[in-house]
Amino acid sequence: MPGTETGGTPAADEAELDAVDHFLHRDPGRQQAATLSGRVRRRTLIAVTLIMAASGLDSTVISVALPTIRNDLGGGVGALQWISSVYLLALAITLVPAGRLSDAIGPRTVFRAGVIIYLVSCLIAAVAPDSWVLILGRAGQGIGAGAVGPAAVVLIDRAYGPDRIGRAFAALAMLLAISSALGPVVGGTLTDTVGWRWIFVIHGVIALAALALSPSVVAPEGSGDPTGLSSRSILALALIIIGIQVALIQGGAHDWLWLVPPLIVAALAGLYLRHRERTSARPMLDMQLLRRTPVLATVICRVATMFAFYGNIFYLTLFLQSSAGYSAAQTGLILLPSSVIGIAAAPITGRLVDRYGPNPVLVAGTLATGASLFVLAFVHETSSVAWHIGPGLTLNGIGYSLASVSTRTAPLKAVPEAQHGSVTALVSVLSKMAGGFGITFATGLFNVLLNPAIGRAMSLFNVADRDPIRDFIVEHIGTHDLPRVIDPQAVAQAGFHSVEEALGVIDKSFALTYSLLVGILGALVMLSALGIWILLRHSHDEPTASQTEPEE
Repeated sequence: MPGTETGGTPAADEAELDAVDHFLHRDPGRQQAATLSGRVRRRTLIAVTLIMAASGLDSTVISVALPTIRNDLGGGVGALQWISSVYLLALAITLVPAGRLSDAIGPRTVFRAGVIIYLVSCLIAAVAPDSWVLILGRAGQGIGAGAVGPAAVVLIDRAYGPDRIGRAFAALAMLLAISSALGPVVGGTLTDTVGWRWIFVIHGVIALAALALSPSVVAPEGSGDPTGLSSRSILALALIIIGIQVALIQGGAHDWLWLVPPLIVAALAGLYLRHRERTSARPMLDMQLLRRTPVLATVICRVATMFAFYGNIFYLTLFLQSSAGYSAAQTGLILLPSSVIGIAAAPITGRLVDRYGPNPVLVAGTLATGASLFVLAFVHETSSVAWHIGPGLTLNGIGYSLASVSTRTAPLKAVPEAQHGSVTALVSVLSKMAGGFGITFATGLFNVLLNPAIGRAMSLFNVADRDPIRDFIVEHIGTHDLPRVIDPQAVAQAGFHSVEEALGVIDKSFALTYSLLVGILGALVMLSALGIWILLRHSHDEPTASQTEPEE
């Protein structure tokens, strides 16, 4: 939403205020906000801020806790990728249907239902006895957050009205950006002090407070018309997302031929959804908007940057807490400056967009994001934060700020106002899907790159290349606090001469694999930047939204 961009990290977008732009459901009842008391407005803003701040934290807070969760619950890296990605994928599936349901039965009802789902899911995650129950809880959190988002924007819109809405959204957006930026620090501190389960306990307490305030929230009644809310379309979208996710997991964990069946399911669901959307008077996701070059460029930018960000951050947090030897709290602090720089750079980025237009800033943001990954590709197991990791994360924060603000502006300038909600929802859903898929793709690619990296590491340490040694490395790579938990007897049985030798080979294997991984992710983002530049270079003659706006 113009005027409220705060930059920050991709995580800030998971509570994305303008993701659905449902405040554009402008109705005469908005004027009634002038008669509401300040107390009602404040309670509404607090209720919405609490639950959306929790969902903003949710997308980042878990990242630094993953190594400890692996030690406690087991399940390996495969389970960790589901724990990270399922939240984003569930959010993507829920976002638009929840907005339509909010129109039909009223935003307060949907808001309270979403908060309840989120609260119950937090409790499930907090007491999870194994990884799969935790994954179930994370999926429920994504569904709850997806339901809350669209309804929350309408509630704020109704409470504050057209004269005060800008200030309310600006305050909310800033709080969401700050909460997302603090996510890794909060998660790391809790993990190191009272345990990772308290992350979900605190989120549950926040949700309970939001639920307690919700009866005082003033909201319009639903229309009772579920137009555009098709259970078949929702199911088709879910099958597309699940099919692609399973294909990426199967391809990475087994032979790549295993990806064919789930991809067939995803393709058939995609064809069905395309048919439903083309014949619907109000499609769930208006893919026709991608015919406009600025919209397509925005989608490419957001998909590429979110895909790479989550793929990188998943393994960076594992690397920092295993091979580099940092604690969860220290890892959170290492990640914090990137978010702070992104938030601080947002006003400057906004002025650049106003002066030069969104297109050059969009390309620059994509290039900077790709360049940041190339910088991180030179990180190794003994890298210092100040000279190696910090510069890469700093450049990433600047790149994301440039991309974030420009991609909010570019599509809105390209379509009439009546389509602002549709285009923002489309970009948001696709970017969240990309974030979830980025984690899974990175895991599959990591597994492919790991074997040659292990071979290189063993040659550097003059270790014999034997299957028991390789199996031992694969089993222990990415393990948190490995020097403390490693079994000396298992080290000897695998064929290593000492624990120190085993730790050295494992750390070097991880460092080499991570370096190759982020280098490839950086190359993909750079190729996306080239594609965006080519698209925009040949789109000068395309009519703007103002030129296509119907005359009164």
